[in-house]
Amino acid sequence: MAGLTLESALLAAIVVVLIVLLSVGFANRPASAIPLLLLVEVGVASSITPAVMVGHLHVYAGDILVTALVVATLLRWHQHGARLQPLAPLSVFLVILLFNMLRGVAIFGLQPPIVAAREMLAMLTAAVFFSTVRVTPQLVRAVRNWLLLASGTLIVVAINFWLQHGFGTYAATGARALDGLQALIVLETTVMVVVFPLFRGPILRWVVPLVGFVVVVLSIQRTVWVAGLVAVAVLVVVRQKGRGTMSVAGRRLVVVAAVLAVLFLVAAGPSGVTSSLTTGYQQTSATQNSTFSWRLKSWSFLINRQIAGPAADLVVGSPSGTGNVRTIDGNTTAAPAHSEYVESLTMTGIIGLTLLLWAYVIALRKHRLRLRSPSAFVGQAALMFIALLALQLTYLITYSEGTLVGLMLGLACGYVQESDQEPSIDRSQRLMAATTQGS
Repeated sequence: MAGLTLESALLAAIVVVLIVLLSVGFANRPASAIPLLLLVEVGVASSITPAVMVGHLHVYAGDILVTALVVATLLRWHQHGARLQPLAPLSVFLVILLFNMLRGVAIFGLQPPIVAAREMLAMLTAAVFFSTVRVTPQLVRAVRNWLLLASGTLIVVAINFWLQHGFGTYAATGARALDGLQALIVLETTVMVVVFPLFRGPILRWVVPLVGFVVVVLSIQRTVWVAGLVAVAVLVVVRQKGRGTMSVAGRRLVVVAAVLAVLFLVAAGPSGVTSSLTTGYQQTSATQNSTFSWRLKSWSFLINRQIAGPAADLVVGSPSGTGNVRTIDGNTTAAPAHSEYVESLTMTGIIGLTLLLWAYVIALRKHRLRLRSPSAFVGQAALMFIALLALQLTYLITYSEGTLVGLMLGLACGYVQESDQEPSIDRSQRLMAATTQGS
């Protein structure tokens, strides 16, 4: 192949071998994909993205993981047949994206379409793969524990930032201890720990989620704040039939304690906390010259461009690599759309956006029915997924993220596709007790 050196050929061979090994491993042990997925996601959030050049194409660790997930999905489908089919809306959504990537390759060459679709492709491949995975108490425990490890690392990074720069940094310079994806990881971990506590003792059972809530507030990520409020509302309001590891009253006490802790931090905490929180709140204004108003103008431009373009692009999306170049307030930018919904419209059209929302609606509706189950684990898992899906729907308004969103969406969709036959109450209670243990 022209332009492919011996070094590139060797690197390509190594990449292929890695993909084959990972694919076989993921197909046989799906849970083994979780730590690698979170490692890559934390790396992306921290701007640590190792890559190699294969010809003229940058191949990142995430690309290898995504390809391995695709192959592993096909292997699992071949091994288990119709019993492990992924959720149809997610599969069709992925096919539309791949189709537009091929259209983009024909127009722009290989690299621009891959770069443009990389994030959405990561989300969809993870969602499709994990929608074929059976959700068990052991799997929930594994996801929770790996998320706790990732969140613990991010919290240490945040604490180090605050020790070095103080809590008033955002008000002074706009710098934050955690970016949106990092704060999302901490928030989703907190929700899982509230529903499936790591410890049985009342003190540690409360302290762990309290730390998560406080760190999310101090992250000054406004979209994550709103997503957190949505998740809290679900945890406080939703009731399940079977009594799980934490009752409604227990969850409400945790939420009240978290609110009191935040109020105390604002009133009597380190200097700079109040100014940063106030500045963060002011940036949500749609009328002032704020980041939110900039996003509103950006979304309006991209949506109008899609509507004014070819009818086929409005229905199934533009060729990947078309780009997001636009002029906002006299400044030209090519930044991402900063909204999964707008990005879905531009890249996969009305059909793709509808399929994305349909997948969430299907999962939410079926999880709501599972809340009535007498099985403790089934009811608690349904509650957890409802809270996570609701906060993701909120988060995706102003962000478009990759495999972490796909992981939770896929597990939620896979869980509702399982047989309606539930384990006995005694067995589910034993499994629930196992889930509350760290190992």
